[in-house]
Amino acid sequence: MKVVQTKKEGEVVVLNRNGQISINDAQDRELERHTVPHGSIIRVGDGKNVEAGATFVKWDPYTVPILTEVAGRIKFEDIKRERNDERGTRSCYQTQEQGYNRA
Repeated sequence: MKVVQTKKEGEVVVLNRNGQISINDAQDRELERHTVPHGSIIRVGDGKNVEAGATFVKWDPYTVPILTEVAGRIKFEDIKRERNDERGTRSCYQTQEQGYNRA
């Protein structure tokens, strides 16, 4: 499974799609196997012990993560933003490379 370290010690983020984690007993026999979705945060290192009932993988099924393996600068293009005017009316506008196209 391809992962990157987070800022928190011992946590990693899963980069590949549909990785798997297996839970083994003391004799290294596989007891359970679970699919780990893209963007999951794993809180226990490979080969470490985990207690019964412990949550060691965190995943938000309602978001689609955008992940990178390298550091760099973010540049937004074609992002729709919402704003409220003085009357509380909402409107959207879309960013463009040259500036903003206000609705």
